[in-house]
Amino acid sequence: MLKQIRKLVGVTLCNTWGINVARYSKDKKKVTNVWMLAISFLILACMGVTYITMLAYGLNQIGLADIIPAYILMITSLVILVFSILKARSILFQMKSYEMLISLPIKPAAIVASRFISMYIGNVVLSLLTVVPSSIVYGIYQRPNSWFYVMMAISVFLLPLIPMTIATAIGALIIAISSRMKHKNLVTIVLSTMLTMAALVASFGMSSKSTNIDTGALAKLSTILTKQIYALYPPARLFSQGIINQDMVSFLAFVLISIGVFLLLVLIVQWKFVEICSAINARATKNNFVMKEMKASSALMAFYKKELRRYFSSSIYVMNTAIGYIMMVVACIAMRVMGVDELEETLQMTGVIHKALPLVMAGMCCLIPTTICSISLEGKQWWIPKSMPVSTKTVLDSKILVNLTIGYPFVFLSAIILFFTIRTSIIGYIMLVLVPIVYILFMSVVGIAINLRMPMFNWESEAVVVKQSGAGFISMLVSLIIIAVPGVLIAVLGNMDSNSIMLITIVVLGLLTLLVYRDNNKKVLSTIQ
Repeated sequence: MLKQIRKLVGVTLCNTWGINVARYSKDKKKVTNVWMLAISFLILACMGVTYITMLAYGLNQIGLADIIPAYILMITSLVILVFSILKARSILFQMKSYEMLISLPIKPAAIVASRFISMYIGNVVLSLLTVVPSSIVYGIYQRPNSWFYVMMAISVFLLPLIPMTIATAIGALIIAISSRMKHKNLVTIVLSTMLTMAALVASFGMSSKSTNIDTGALAKLSTILTKQIYALYPPARLFSQGIINQDMVSFLAFVLISIGVFLLLVLIVQWKFVEICSAINARATKNNFVMKEMKASSALMAFYKKELRRYFSSSIYVMNTAIGYIMMVVACIAMRVMGVDELEETLQMTGVIHKALPLVMAGMCCLIPTTICSISLEGKQWWIPKSMPVSTKTVLDSKILVNLTIGYPFVFLSAIILFFTIRTSIIGYIMLVLVPIVYILFMSVVGIAINLRMPMFNWESEAVVVKQSGAGFISMLVSLIIIAVPGVLIAVLGNMDSNSIMLITIVVLGLLTLLVYRDNNKKVLSTIQ
């Protein structure tokens, strides 16, 4: 069975990251897309490593070096938890590929194990990017003995286990609840949204407690933060005691608990795997069909309705593209409850929110536009819009309208909350709405442009298209650039009115949107392969 697992894992990784395409494909466009994905991933990895290094350095400089291992463990675990919850349904419980594999002489246990391992490998890479730089910084300044490095090296492979276990359990629970209801995808989206908002609220709550410390209590800051980390993630206590105090019993307990709960989960999932997959793919039917009057609509409206149905049919698609909007609403509510000044202290962004609040909102709106993968998600059905007697403009406009439909209500809701929260000029209130609106429109059009040039139609899991496509990484880089440039200008040109800088940004983005939009509509869909 080990040989089967090894081969299945190899095939999954090659398909996910396009390794075989890069090695054997004769299509230069597909090869270029794979390399763009790799370069984008490296850039984001470098940014992540830089952030972790600066965080570890900062904790060391203020005398909190002892909490670095536990803090890194918590951060890594939370990130893995969120990503794994969204991946569980599309990777672990993907029925289509299971039905194909089960017809081959492959043991069901090998299929389940290979899926867990494939997901585990990706999380180990993430763990590596956080543990290594933080360990180097800690080692340079604290000079620990060799056992510290041995235990941290082992921890790279242990950190993902408990978050993966919790995420899979939560994912299975959401599936179990939603599978008994008619609108399963809607229930899954609502439950996932509630879970995400709860995590964000808890994060804000913990951060606010950390900032409510006067100068006289600075000496106790390490103890306070440590207690908060242990309360949020109990295994961090065993991990920290093992790493910092060289307590082999605590570290061994952390190892055994991590491996034990993970293996237990694998056995349970293997036992109920077919039932879970069947529940996901089951469809509710009714026998009360009534013929109604047929309604006609324009081609644009027909495509728009189809795109909306496609969007809400995928919980992974919804959650990954709506996370930024959810964060924006939660942040606005936090400002209403906590006050802008206290929130700036919580986020360590003193003075930034007051000056660049519209830009902060726009940044949250531009994380992942729906258009960045809307073409790729057509998959094997892409031939249908290509062969229909409609213009390129109609097809692309319908996809852009979906992103605007999802994003603009969140912007208006956030603006209403802020209207009763902050005091600014009339121009300031206008910017709170106008800046995010222009940014969303720009990223909607640019997302289409990127996806037209980097499509991915041969996929087995929606998670690959939404989370791991080259187009998605390029989109993140573009959003970072268009936020960073005016942000830096506001910071550098402190004497200049921030509204003037944002007004110039709006004009520039508006012109770029028009140019990219016209170029998109010139594309011939039949040439997009």
